[in-house]
Amino acid sequence: MSAAAVTAERPGAAPHVPAGGQPVRAPGRVLIVSADIGGGHHATGRALEAAVRERWPEATVEWVDTLDVMHAGPGFRTIYRANVEWTPWLYDFFYDRIGRYRWFARSSKWVTAVWAGLRLAPVLDRIRPDLILSTYPLGSGGLAWLRRRGRLAVPVGAWVSDFAPHPFWVHDPLDLHVVMHPACVDLARRAEPGARVTGPAALPVVPAFADGDRAAVRRALGLAVEPCTLLVSCGVYGFGAVEEAVEVLLAEGGDRVQVVVATARNEALARRLRRRPENGGALRVLGWTDRMAEYTRAADVVVTNAGGATALESLASGRPVLMFRPIAGHGVANALAMAEAGVAVLCSDGAELGAALRRLLDEPGWRERLEAATAGCTSGGTLADDVARLLAAPPPVAPPDRTLPLTSEDAFWAHLDSERVPQRVAALALIRPDAVPVDATALHDALAATVPVRPWLTWRLDARPGHRPRWRAGEAGPPYRLPVSPLTVGGDGPAEDEAVRAFDAFVARPLPPGEPAWEVQGAEDWPGGVTGMLIRAHHAFGDGFAVLDAFTGITTRRPGASPGGPSAAPLVSPAGGGARDRRPLRERLRSAGTTARGLVSLARAGAAPPTPLRARRSGSAPARHAFVTLPDPAVRRAARAAGVGTSDLIVGVVTEALHRFLEERGTPSPSGTVRAMVPRTLRATASGGPGNRTSAVRVDLPVRPMAPAERARSGRDAVAAAIAAGQPAGASFVLEVAARLPAPLHAWVARRVYRSTWFDLIVSVIPGPRTARWFGSARVEQAWAVLPLAEGVGLAVGVLIWDGKVSVAVTWDPVVLPDGHRVAELISPAFDALREERV
Repeated sequence: MSAAAVTAERPGAAPHVPAGGQPVRAPGRVLIVSADIGGGHHATGRALEAAVRERWPEATVEWVDTLDVMHAGPGFRTIYRANVEWTPWLYDFFYDRIGRYRWFARSSKWVTAVWAGLRLAPVLDRIRPDLILSTYPLGSGGLAWLRRRGRLAVPVGAWVSDFAPHPFWVHDPLDLHVVMHPACVDLARRAEPGARVTGPAALPVVPAFADGDRAAVRRALGLAVEPCTLLVSCGVYGFGAVEEAVEVLLAEGGDRVQVVVATARNEALARRLRRRPENGGALRVLGWTDRMAEYTRAADVVVTNAGGATALESLASGRPVLMFRPIAGHGVANALAMAEAGVAVLCSDGAELGAALRRLLDEPGWRERLEAATAGCTSGGTLADDVARLLAAPPPVAPPDRTLPLTSEDAFWAHLDSERVPQRVAALALIRPDAVPVDATALHDALAATVPVRPWLTWRLDARPGHRPRWRAGEAGPPYRLPVSPLTVGGDGPAEDEAVRAFDAFVARPLPPGEPAWEVQGAEDWPGGVTGMLIRAHHAFGDGFAVLDAFTGITTRRPGASPGGPSAAPLVSPAGGGARDRRPLRERLRSAGTTARGLVSLARAGAAPPTPLRARRSGSAPARHAFVTLPDPAVRRAARAAGVGTSDLIVGVVTEALHRFLEERGTPSPSGTVRAMVPRTLRATASGGPGNRTSAVRVDLPVRPMAPAERARSGRDAVAAAIAAGQPAGASFVLEVAARLPAPLHAWVARRVYRSTWFDLIVSVIPGPRTARWFGSARVEQAWAVLPLAEGVGLAVGVLIWDGKVSVAVTWDPVVLPDGHRVAELISPAFDALREERV
């Protein structure tokens, strides 16, 4: 695909659909990974930022300095300057070895990639970017390490500002490496066979660097208009033989030239140059200036020695480049590559520089040919096109021979899954068709369009007994084959009953092996004239937020609008692979204390008192489900009247229904309470993304006779006390420790801690969108979140707040609770009792 073929609009606008059929979606947050070592990496980053703001004005752009997060900035800068100025032979030796010996390059890259990756991980967790643009090799290495370990799922592109990409620049897990000239492509692929490399591309320079009227800009800068103007610029440090270059240019050019020297931050160099005689020519010495684009445009030729940002800015301005005594390592490699490509003249010593200057002065045709050669350094498109092309690249998945580890939380659910008690999170959404029918094909195409920003939709779960569960990559690119199919409800009974039975059967069926760990079916004959969208996913795929994200990702807030950008939580953390904790010691000690208190609280709670809601083992019959709706505005009013939050009131309604259920069947709880497992999200926001990011508290809810409002307040206090006691931190600690055990032992622990010994039921409240959501022009009228059961636990209640409705989904084991449907039937009367009570 050419860069010019890709167009992406601002957030909220209809995305362009390139030839591959997948839309290019606008990113909401873009992260630039750079480093302050020399000026080239930041210069490329500034150009990319300008391109992003040009294409997507509403996007947020954030930066991270790789060396800063590695705590290595001062040390690396000192070593770099010392190598270039004092031990160039050592720099050349290292540079030669990484290019000559692949084992040496790989081992060196591994060390820095792990270092950078561990330091970048918490930054990415905090920023949660939708798109990452790297301009620094060690930053690219860290991102590649995170990708290999399954911790980075958003598109990542590396902009290579060197003409000769060395192995540290190129990493095969990244989605795209952008080089500046056709000659660079083969060099990059030799550095890392298998890497995705594209070129030529637009030069990554800010728009100010462009061709223009030399005479006009010289007047504006106070330079003489007629003489041949030579700009000597050797980067932010003013490295190399700058004084020798000035001496040769003034001596050879005489009064036919004027020399401008940009010494940048090298103040000592500037002082020495200002003290020297001009030798008959005009000399202007610049310190640090923000007018480099104008000085470059004013020049007839640019003299430099590294082949980085200065050379790219010169080429973008249509100015020939003389590479004089290139600095060690990358400078020599860049000079050779540029000379071979015909876009620069290599001058190894003063004699060659003088000869090149004489040709420029005496042979206008030669200078014109050099200027014309700079046109080969751009694709004809724009830098914004190249960034958009990255979003249209195949999704970031591992190669088929590579797998991704699960997080400790996700592995927990993978080990828990069994034929008798399947661990599948499910959902049911009702979509009201408009003029266009909503069928399985439409749902499939909409989900497939989100794969570039939700690549985990193609991942397969490999959970063989006795082995650590892992994800296996799916398709590397479109067309995607997703598990979406039509469903016919049919049946001879009442339509509502047949629909619920169809849902029960859908959830109970095993997920097909070798397929993605989720499935969607579309039922156009769902009762009420709506299309039922049935969703199920292995709990290892994610919690309720993850399933909700996969669905809401294809919906919009306005009818007919195009779905937005990527999910807000694209990172997946592998088990045991987190970054080292860099919080202040006091904060870490406080966190450790909370965890210790949580472990003590969980231990003191002990086993749950006996109740009729559970058994030692689950039944062999599939779970049953029922769906209830409460009006959200009325729930909020009742919560205010009772003096509790909305979630607390909903838990109170469930507890009141259980009180009535137990009293009605004549099996009261001997302790007057039931032990509930109440999940608590660990997400910073109610965002989706893959994986489980929840902990839980175990609380005893009162089911003895009492006023409904008092019951709600008692439940609120019980949950608050468990949170204050640190139970979420304690539960998370147990999961982390268990994940470090051998796989068989990890599975054994998981099945011992998540069972009826410790709790009677599961109650989870998930906040969904409170305003309308649309699938094209069809309104999504309602959605329910459906929870799985645990071993021996007979009841689970999932509550989803959606567009003015509180949707309650009740799951029960028909063997443990043959009359479990009565709990669902008692939800509305329990709420009415609480709403009507005078508080």
